[in-house]
Amino acid sequence: MKMKMFKSAAVFAVAAICACSSKPKTTAAIDTSSNVAQELAQTRRDIDYEKSNQLGLLSPDNFKKAEAKLEDAEEGLARNGNPQKVFDNLAQSRGWLDDSRQAGQRGRVLFAEPLDARANAVTVFDPDNRELIKADKDLKDLAENVEKNKNVNEKSIRKLTAQYNEVERARIKRTQINPIEARIKQGKSMEGKKLAPRTYAIAEADFEAIDRTIKINPFDRAQVAGRIQAANKSSSEFLSVISEIKGSNGRASESVVLNNRMRDKEMIEQQEAAAALAKQQQEESEQKLNQAHEEAERPLAIFKKLQQEIPAEEADIVMTSVGKIKVRVKDLQFKSNSADLSPAAAAKLTKVRSALNDINPKKILIEGHTDSIGSADKNKVLSETRAESVATVLTAGDNLKGADIETAGLGSDKPLKENKTKDGRKENRRVEITIETL
Repeated sequence: MKMKMFKSAAVFAVAAICACSSKPKTTAAIDTSSNVAQELAQTRRDIDYEKSNQLGLLSPDNFKKAEAKLEDAEEGLARNGNPQKVFDNLAQSRGWLDDSRQAGQRGRVLFAEPLDARANAVTVFDPDNRELIKADKDLKDLAENVEKNKNVNEKSIRKLTAQYNEVERARIKRTQINPIEARIKQGKSMEGKKLAPRTYAIAEADFEAIDRTIKINPFDRAQVAGRIQAANKSSSEFLSVISEIKGSNGRASESVVLNNRMRDKEMIEQQEAAAALAKQQQEESEQKLNQAHEEAERPLAIFKKLQQEIPAEEADIVMTSVGKIKVRVKDLQFKSNSADLSPAAAAKLTKVRSALNDINPKKILIEGHTDSIGSADKNKVLSETRAESVATVLTAGDNLKGADIETAGLGSDKPLKENKTKDGRKENRRVEITIETL
């Protein structure tokens, strides 16, 4: 990340604040009938939160007064002092905290660059880091000027940003770069430059790359982190290789060690690849078994669902031996030599349509049937027309739009009852809906 240039005006003048005031600008009275212990605890939580939010740096004087007044209130409660005095101190603590928040808001705008640099510099606060302590003190001094209505110039803010940037660089050098340098030095002290020249050259080049990056573009943190990662790896490899060479009492050279490591690495990669493939195959096999189980169980689940949604008095739901589901709507008869559906029959089909649409079948076969009166050819045409009439009702609107729907006319070839009686012929004039594929 490139260093940002401070874009504010050369001088920043803050709103008027009375520096000599011994009381906060606004103090809201607290109801003395409230639970004082709870009020104190809430204020302590507020102060602790704002402290973690750097308010003690951005408005140090007001924040310090807020803390002091809260401590006075807590001590008064502990020694059973004057309750009114406790509430007064608590109210002033809250007033100073409000003043501190207001000054802190202005400070966050004015000190945006230094605060950003500080966030990058500080991971875990180090109480022994003199440079950080000095930079924080300078930030407090500038923030106090804001509280006292004094001018804060651009030069001071740029200097503060540079201080925090230097803290960051020092931390990176101390915690990340110095250990790399120490490993290389240790390897060199073990004759590493002579015994493992190739590994040493790589480690040294990676270390020099860090130095160049920090000098040329220190704020490109992603690049710096990448250089450090590479140097960590190569310096550790250098120390490990030279240790292995020294440990072999001269029997192993750098080439032998590197070749062995390459062979071991390839073997590990092959083992990992084989393990990954075996795991993938096992997962695929388990997935197929689960899918097969679900597919085997699905027809029965759909069968039960249709039984629940379509009343038994309106339709027979039948599961065939090959797993197909047949819906035979009761009293869906047609007049002799007619394919017209009555309003009552259409209403029954509407319920069937809703139930079928819920299960989203892939393929449906609608078969029309007639009684034996009339010629076989005429009955074939009539039964096909009846099937198409039912299909028209089932697919009305957007219903079953994803299903492959076929119609077939079987004439009088598959009667349910004998055609010798009037009732038998009435039963045979029907349409059956078969779910072929779920």
